[in-house]
Amino acid sequence: MARILYVAVDGWHFRNHQLPVALAARRAGHEVAAAAAADRYAPEIEAAGVEFLPLPLRKSRSPRHAWAALRALTRLLRSRRPELVQLSSLRVAALGGLAVRRAGVPAMVRVLTGRGYVYTEASWPLRAAVSACWRSGRAPRSWTVFQNPDDRRDFLERRLAEAGASSVVPGSGVDLDRFQPRPESAGPPALLYLGRMLRSKGVGALVQSSQELRRAGIEHRLQLAGAPDPGNPASLSERQLRAWQESGAAEWLGHRRDAPELLAGCAALVLPSAYGEGMPRVLLEAAACGRPAVTTDAPGCADAVRDGETGLLVPAGDSPALTEALARLLRAPELRRQMGQRARRLAEAEFGLEVVAGHFLEVYEHLLGGSAAPPPPVAPRSSSGTPSPPTGRSA
Repeated sequence: MARILYVAVDGWHFRNHQLPVALAARRAGHEVAAAAAADRYAPEIEAAGVEFLPLPLRKSRSPRHAWAALRALTRLLRSRRPELVQLSSLRVAALGGLAVRRAGVPAMVRVLTGRGYVYTEASWPLRAAVSACWRSGRAPRSWTVFQNPDDRRDFLERRLAEAGASSVVPGSGVDLDRFQPRPESAGPPALLYLGRMLRSKGVGALVQSSQELRRAGIEHRLQLAGAPDPGNPASLSERQLRAWQESGAAEWLGHRRDAPELLAGCAALVLPSAYGEGMPRVLLEAAACGRPAVTTDAPGCADAVRDGETGLLVPAGDSPALTEALARLLRAPELRRQMGQRARRLAEAEFGLEVVAGHFLEVYEHLLGGSAAPPPPVAPRSSSGTPSPPTGRSA
């Protein structure tokens, strides 16, 4: 068995995206540890049985901060001597690949949880710099895991990934025992947005649609659960969020750690995102809770929802279409119930933690020499409900 080190930007990101995989690897006999910026989630990670190693990682575009993080991670890799390093998110994967190369780590897995700001909104110089770091970082044996086929196709075209050393996994998985279906709460139906407060995730457009629905006499509540992200140029300000709260336009709930309860109380989850998502975990959690979702046809979002079956897809940036979709669900409680039931079945079939963890274990076995052939891809279904084309070995 091998020593595996998981690297994430902070404890929150590791806990939400990689902890179940790390625990599955430990159960399989591997020695696992996590390295990330220390935050309030570090004790929770250690309590779960994963050693936590603090790193000076920051959500910053400063070259000085990047250089400090690169040096610290290189020192850590040379001292710990892992046989495999898993790097999660674009920022960490680009920078961490350089550290892997400098430290001589034999195997590396990069996990792209979305193209994010860099490949959807940033200027060409920043995009070029990140791409250069990505190409320069390498290990003798490497694999890239994407969360949706569009991201993989884009990286293949940019020559940032290889068709024979990459695959698609449907998100980070969802705990089907923790996220369970419950009856919809009494009272006016609630529309819930749960995530970072970013303009690029459509929060402002959602508030606007909610106001239009109220003017049309469609009774509902709008709940915004999450905090601003000061390190992201697209972050909404706390002042704006409080203004919406005070005017009655929305209920801003701030950062919350009770996602199952919030989802259980809503009528529908709304994510009108134009952001470079991988596969938003909140859409998988909503499906597990038996809640329909209204989201965009953007990569990642569209792979988590079956349009007309488990939720509704609207064009990114199309405010009238968003308002119409929300009105359709708010006026039809039976439609919400039927979509929610189908969403739960979809979560059980494709989005469970066992599916995701099993694919990563196959990747590890291949890279560590136990498997001669690459593992098959785990491809999300298309919005029509039919399997997507294979995404593992061919472009």
